[in-house]
Amino acid sequence: RTGARRAPRYGDFAVLLRSYKNAAEDWLTTLALEGIPAYGEAAGGFFDAVEVRLFMDLLRVIDNRSQSIPLAAVLRSPIGGFCTEELIELRTAYTSAGADPASPWRLFDSLLGAAEDEGELGSKARAFLAKLARWQELAGLVGVHAFIGALLDETDYGLFCRALPGGKQREGNLEALCEKARRFEASGFAGLHAFLNYAEKLRALGTSEAAQSVGAD
Repeated sequence: RTGARRAPRYGDFAVLLRSYKNAAEDWLTTLALEGIPAYGEAAGGFFDAVEVRLFMDLLRVIDNRSQSIPLAAVLRSPIGGFCTEELIELRTAYTSAGADPASPWRLFDSLLGAAEDEGELGSKARAFLAKLARWQELAGLVGVHAFIGALLDETDYGLFCRALPGGKQREGNLEALCEKARRFEASGFAGLHAFLNYAEKLRALGTSEAAQSVGAD
């Protein structure tokens, strides 16, 4: 207004999207990982929030480790700790490791193959497989609500989300997921697989509340 020059600020910029659903969450997460504060109204339902979607992928992998797409998402996340280049190496160098040639490729088979080798990738693969086995055992011993709480504590995923811009809202969404698990068990149901089916029905029916808005705190 005064005509004076000043340094640009984050608030001077906007990202215009042709379609807001899903893409906005990906943009917000990518910007947050680069340390750039950003804000946007959450689009879609509760289970479309990035932090919820990733944690649900982790639950799916624990329930069925053969699901390659959820497993790839978990490995690439702070929970798995693998970088993109390492996932590419798993796909290219260990494609047939431990797998039936007549069966479709599975990322888990490549992970098993990498775990047999030395080096950083092998060490990461062995460490993740050990955690996965422990989580699968725990899932069969405790209720879903307690299991989700233990998983959030062990992985520090809640703390990671809290440290991102919009962290309070992201943390609130994870707390809401815990509450859904509590209500699920209070209704007389039990088991991780049954909870995943229950969550999928909520998502399909659109009966779950919308995710909280995300952005800079």
